[in-house]
Amino acid sequence: MNQGFFDSLSLRVLVLTVAFVIVSEAIILVPSIARSYQLTLQQKIDGAFLASTFLNAPAGNKLNRPDLLKNLDVISISYSRYYGDQTVIGPPTPADYEIKLNDTPILELAKLAFHVLWDEESRIMRVSGSPSTDATIDIGIVVSEQEIRQPLAEYTNRNIQLSVNVALITAILVFAALQFYMVGPMQRITAAMTAFRLDPENPDKAIHPSNRQDEIGIAERELAHMQQGLRMALRQKARLAAMGAAVTKINHDLRNILSTAQLVSDRIAAIDDPNVQKLTPRLLSSIDRATDLCENTLQFAKEGIPQIERSKFPLYGLAREVAQSISLQDDSNLIDIQIPNDLFVDADRDELFRVFINLIRNAFEAGAKHITVTAEQNDNGTSIRIADDGPGLKPTARERLFQPFAGSTRKGGTGLGLTIARDLMRAHDGDIELLETSSKGTVFLLTLPAPRPSLDA
Repeated sequence: MNQGFFDSLSLRVLVLTVAFVIVSEAIILVPSIARSYQLTLQQKIDGAFLASTFLNAPAGNKLNRPDLLKNLDVISISYSRYYGDQTVIGPPTPADYEIKLNDTPILELAKLAFHVLWDEESRIMRVSGSPSTDATIDIGIVVSEQEIRQPLAEYTNRNIQLSVNVALITAILVFAALQFYMVGPMQRITAAMTAFRLDPENPDKAIHPSNRQDEIGIAERELAHMQQGLRMALRQKARLAAMGAAVTKINHDLRNILSTAQLVSDRIAAIDDPNVQKLTPRLLSSIDRATDLCENTLQFAKEGIPQIERSKFPLYGLAREVAQSISLQDDSNLIDIQIPNDLFVDADRDELFRVFINLIRNAFEAGAKHITVTAEQNDNGTSIRIADDGPGLKPTARERLFQPFAGSTRKGGTGLGLTIARDLMRAHDGDIELLETSSKGTVFLLTLPAPRPSLDA
């Protein structure tokens, strides 16, 4: 999606920057105008004080008082010391309002200053205050707002122009900094995300994180890790899909082979030999389980995890059967089962058998010589521990332990065993987790929920 400049974050940052700077300058400008208004009136009072001083001098009678008032741009001047007589220079003129310069708050002065600027009517005001050089003297002047408006307007215009220039320069600098440090990198992250969405399997579309240590640098690195993980997940799913298709194709032939093996085993069962009679049930059980596995694998490839068919059975018998199946392949392996005979679980026996066989076989293939299976039960469910004395898992295997084609515990493995085991446990509303692993061995914890109450109860 093409994004224009007027829809971009850059324009919004620029507009907000200009607006904020102008607001800041306006906040500063208001008290500045009030201060200028105060200084202008103070200058009038200081000028009136000097004029009254000359008039009170011995040669003061020679000065032309109307010209003096005109030069000061005031109508009249009153002069007095505290507790003394008052001297008035100029005609008595009534004022529309009065300002006591030393006692008026700055906000009130700001209000009066803006009134002088905006109101074209020139009212008469009386301003009283002390000169800058002598606080014991009180000077009062009567002056028209028109005489104050022009210098105050000139000062305000200069400040507004300066504020606008400062706002523009500041906005440009702030905008450039934000564009370089924030907006630009965010646009690069957005472009990388869009490109990855269009072609997620192409490594050239991934973001190349910078060396920044701030939040944007962290976001770039996390996005790169996420893209890499998603790309690997897509590849794994593609391989799983290909494997499912292959399983579907060979399933028919494999079932025919197992049917032939089952017919042969039935004939072997008729042989009157004690050793044959002892081993035949295990052989038949393994062939039946292999046939069911083909059916379930085909169903898993089409629909996912096979449907769980729960039944209540003793866990010790299942573990014993697993140990016997393993010992047929290698009788040097030792499996120690420490499960009470009266411990029953509510689960799918065949699928739980697959979980046990996958974990135990993986442990022996990884180098373990001794495995201990323990279990305990309480009101919350059943906890099963499968501990081995193998060399432990490598850090790379721990990070991707339950990921297909990535979490294998041995060289050349697919990692499907642990993935299937976890899926089967979760189908039982349980789970499997790695409790601990070290050079002394590895412990897996399997959890099953408590048996569901019977509907007939």
